[in-house]
Amino acid sequence: MQSPRPPTILCVDDQPNALAIRKMLFEHAGYTVFTAPDRPTALRLFKSNNFDVVLSDHLLPGETGAELARQMKALKPHVPIALLSGVSDLSSGVELADAFINKADGPAQLLERIAALLKSSAEGQNEEAGRRSLHRQVCHFRRGDHVCFAYANKAEQMQAVVPWIQQGLRRGEKCRYIADHNSASDIEHELGQAGINVQHERERGALVFATKRETYLLGDRFEPQEMVSLLQQDVDDCAKSGFSGFRVTGEMTWSLGSEPGCERLLEYESGLDRFFDKNHALGLCQYSLARFSPSRVAEVSRVHHLGVSKTRNGGGRWSLRIRRDDFFADLFEDSDREHFQYCVQRDDSREIVELGAETNLKETKKSAEACLRLLARAGSHRLN
Repeated sequence: MQSPRPPTILCVDDQPNALAIRKMLFEHAGYTVFTAPDRPTALRLFKSNNFDVVLSDHLLPGETGAELARQMKALKPHVPIALLSGVSDLSSGVELADAFINKADGPAQLLERIAALLKSSAEGQNEEAGRRSLHRQVCHFRRGDHVCFAYANKAEQMQAVVPWIQQGLRRGEKCRYIADHNSASDIEHELGQAGINVQHERERGALVFATKRETYLLGDRFEPQEMVSLLQQDVDDCAKSGFSGFRVTGEMTWSLGSEPGCERLLEYESGLDRFFDKNHALGLCQYSLARFSPSRVAEVSRVHHLGVSKTRNGGGRWSLRIRRDDFFADLFEDSDREHFQYCVQRDDSREIVELGAETNLKETKKSAEACLRLLARAGSHRLN
């Protein structure tokens, strides 16, 4: 049986020492490595070889890595490109590359990010199936839900965010979008493309945009309780203004910054399940896999009652994860039949506690939640 071909990576950097170190690192990890010291060499190699991924320094002589990414994407748009930089704010190039990696990250983190990018690219081959499943899932969220959404690129991001906001507007809710690496105008454009009358919704107060400086980092620092108080004001204002409810979605890349308090992200997220449940509001926390490491995404997902992400076994399918205490259930649409399946497991265990299937997402979710409640109750009895 023929063994799979090792992944091929093109590393671009004008610093010879850095290039040599990365070549040695990736070859040791099993990659086939090509190197280029400048843009012309990189483009020549890119045109004549089939690369699985490109890793480029963001600052190249005479131009940026983002410009190189633009030229490469015009030639082969399916090849994922990651940019290395010591600059924390890279929003100007976010549309041109698939991932940004901080130079301060160690070798293990660099390998982890590139492996995750390759995995995400492979799973993205079945994009249409993923789009259908994700659309169904985000439109089935209920008031009180607090959701962790992990996405690989802007296309995946908008496939969730746009229908989620549309659903809120249809339900007569007030919708707040907290922008970070995307601008408010970018989001307005995406919503407009989907048929939403953005100007009208903004004028009547149903659609509100804010920046991280106006919310999370008010006063150039992050205070979890102050942010919760801002959300509570929104909830209270909804009742006074005649809206049926409130939902908020935020791009969470601000938490990677150096402002005081950003290290309290998990503390903040841990308390939000109670906040949204108490106020019958909805929250969608957006985590970019191009910015956050897989280990960090796993940490934040554990403090959310619900999570949406790509299935780990490939196929481009989206899964919905429901969590209660130390147990979780993954729900996903069967690729061959018209029903949803669920699989219940315990944290840090490969053992399957229960498997089941229903004909629609709503009933599958109900069955999975019933199983999780029984497990949580049994655990509570054992402790007592």
